[in-house]
Amino acid sequence: MTITETALLDAVREALSVSDDTNAVTVNELCDALSITHKTAWQALKLLVAEDVVECVKVRRQNIAGHPQKLPGYRVKSSRNT
Repeated sequence: MTITETALLDAVREALSVSDDTNAVTVNELCDALSITHKTAWQALKLLVAEDVVECVKVRRQNIAGHPQKLPGYRVKSSRNT
């Protein structure tokens, strides 16, 4: 099944808007949530950032060893930021 670009962007917006308490997701989390490839996720995020809909922020996540680290995360910009 092929997904249209519009449907993909809508799915990305939805995934980003219902993320955890940080309101941001990493690319890996986005790929897992939508069952898409990293390439597809990056393409969608690039468009959303260019449209000024999504912003990149640092999020704290635990690495495989259980240590906290800051990673790039993406969240939908709030209306007061635009």
